[in-house]
Amino acid sequence: MELEKRSAQVQLYDDNRIYIKLYLDKSKPFNSRKYDYESIDPKAFVNGIKDDALLLLNHDRSKPITRLDSDRVQITYDNHAVELSVDLPNLSYTKDLKALAKEKVLEMSFGFRCLNETVKDRVRYINKLEISEISLLTVAGAYPSESRNAKNEDFIEQLVNIYSDIYLRGI
Repeated sequence: MELEKRSAQVQLYDDNRIYIKLYLDKSKPFNSRKYDYESIDPKAFVNGIKDDALLLLNHDRSKPITRLDSDRVQITYDNHAVELSVDLPNLSYTKDLKALAKEKVLEMSFGFRCLNETVKDRVRYINKLEISEISLLTVAGAYPSESRNAKNEDFIEQLVNIYSDIYLRGI
């Protein structure tokens, strides 16, 4: 079964906590000729998080941030969205994450396997899935982000400017 990925923008809540809101109802799928829209049941999303799922940096299993079932992660949901609030641990690479989140260029992505879906009127409804990991991305994802405001070219330019600024300041 193919691993699929979706993304959203991340916000810095305070000095150590990031906030992610994933709107899952009728988001645009990426690179799909079968569907115009996709809807993931938020309750199924939360229930589908595997016991050993990790929050990673850039889908890199050598850069774990925390386990999704730890006290550092609070997950809530309603009929339209899933919200994650993460207290970042004191790791060398989380300082960069905080700076990028402040500049609103940090994104998140989640990898999942669809276990049950229905399709009606070119809308894919996912009502059972398995979430293997959630990642914080320092580069734009190649999949839809419902809250991304800049075009990809603008986003990459912003990211380059921020990294240059971080490097010059020695942050």
